[in-house]
Amino acid sequence: MFQTIRDIPFGRKLAADPAVLELSSKTRKTSRFLALIALLVCPAGAQNPPGTLTYANIRSIAFFDDRGAVVTAKFLAKDLAAIRHEGFNAIYLNYGWNAFESQINPPVFNTSAYAELKGVLDLLKKNGMKAFLGFNPNPPPRGIASRYTWLSEPGGYAAFVGWVEHTLEQIQSWNDADAVLVFVLTENALSYKEMAADPQSAAQIIRRTLGNIPTQITPSVRQAFQFGYHDSMLITLGLVTKVADSPIATPNPFDFFDMVAYPVLAGFAFPAPPGTFPDPNTYAAELALRASRFRSWYPSTPLMIGEMGYPSCGVMGGEPEQSAADSALISFALAKGYGFNLWAWRANLMDFSLNQPCGVLNYGLLRPDASEKPSYEAVRRLLNPSNSFPEVVLPTFPPEQYDAQFANWSVPSTMSPGSKNTIAITFANTGTRDWQMGSYDSGLLIRLGSRIPWDDSTWGVHRVGLAAGETIPPGASKTFSFPVTAPSAAGTYYIQWRMVREGVGWFGDASPVKIVNVARHRLGEPRRTRENLHP
Repeated sequence: MFQTIRDIPFGRKLAADPAVLELSSKTRKTSRFLALIALLVCPAGAQNPPGTLTYANIRSIAFFDDRGAVVTAKFLAKDLAAIRHEGFNAIYLNYGWNAFESQINPPVFNTSAYAELKGVLDLLKKNGMKAFLGFNPNPPPRGIASRYTWLSEPGGYAAFVGWVEHTLEQIQSWNDADAVLVFVLTENALSYKEMAADPQSAAQIIRRTLGNIPTQITPSVRQAFQFGYHDSMLITLGLVTKVADSPIATPNPFDFFDMVAYPVLAGFAFPAPPGTFPDPNTYAAELALRASRFRSWYPSTPLMIGEMGYPSCGVMGGEPEQSAADSALISFALAKGYGFNLWAWRANLMDFSLNQPCGVLNYGLLRPDASEKPSYEAVRRLLNPSNSFPEVVLPTFPPEQYDAQFANWSVPSTMSPGSKNTIAITFANTGTRDWQMGSYDSGLLIRLGSRIPWDDSTWGVHRVGLAAGETIPPGASKTFSFPVTAPSAAGTYYIQWRMVREGVGWFGDASPVKIVNVARHRLGEPRRTRENLHP
């Protein structure tokens, strides 16, 4: 199924070299695979030998700021006290490649994104927390033809390695007191289906690329970091059964490994038949089996659980199932001395773009309206049984040029399918620059944009502009009143809006998440027309 690969030159200078993976054309069209490399930053001036760091004490939670956006210190600071109270001592951050590098040939890096990253690292460091930094090749920068075939494109993988190395160079000054843990998320290489069909060939491809990435980083940069390899299928699920077929290069270039503990457990089909869910009582045996596969091949290399968690919706069950599953997973990790990363603090907004009742992949401990699910308290009892409130140090953030604060809105809670309705949303300009209907190219085109659903026209509109010639100065507020059309299909839908600087990015607070029931009116029932969530 997979063709043989050639030797691949690495490094930014060779990013356009045509020597690349030779995958079949079929594989190139469908390739998708999640591989995760983890890097642990060493103290400045030191090189930690493998196994000297206390991986067992790592208790991380995945944290997002909107679908793939760069997390800012200001955004994280809003939830940091609650995260510390929950018992977490590390944050996993997932960043898209094109947020930091807009094109690969020649490379163009985003200095403002790196400044935001350094601000987050400063915030966590001041609060004695570690940071997992996820390098995600999606969305890719210009020069990568497809987000699904970047590994097979000429220069694609070499460019990715170059981006990782450049970023590590940028954060080397934060390498003290083990303040930073960094994950390099390298996905979209091979599909799960094809890996399962031909795991040996898949492992060979990974072994020459992601499974050997520490040796492809400039030695002076690599020596400052401890690299870990995350395995989601090939070893974790036993798809390869001999160490000779391992996706990890020989000799082993990694300092630690981590496995996945999502509920794709033995004997459990996904998607699950209605009303059937994996039994949390079976988790310990299955996870011990997964760990044993690493232990038997690499007995001296530390092991973590890099991704674990359970969704609260869809075919996987509901909030009670999530609470029981998260509790079982964390209990196993604590009992066996494995550091872990739980998915996730809040749901990625991508999960709600489908307008499912609470997102088909909603792993968050918080609901869309930021209220706590049962799993929130269950996790807190395990990680912070004394219910202590650690001190949190928050910096004073300077005013942003473009900033916004949600004030209030008027949104109907119930609509009839296809009906016309009016929404009114008010935001205050809390930045230092005027809001105007400037040009797109100048970065001065300010509008209101739909966040849930993500930039689509489920409600008949996804952008609302200012009036021609209108200016909203700092300190003033703007009420956007506009018509929407309810979806034609009955169901439960979400609405969320946020200010956007077109061509630059979203800014300021988002509105709360509003749940709207689209249902046909029944005779004899009063018609509900409007409800002000924030009077």
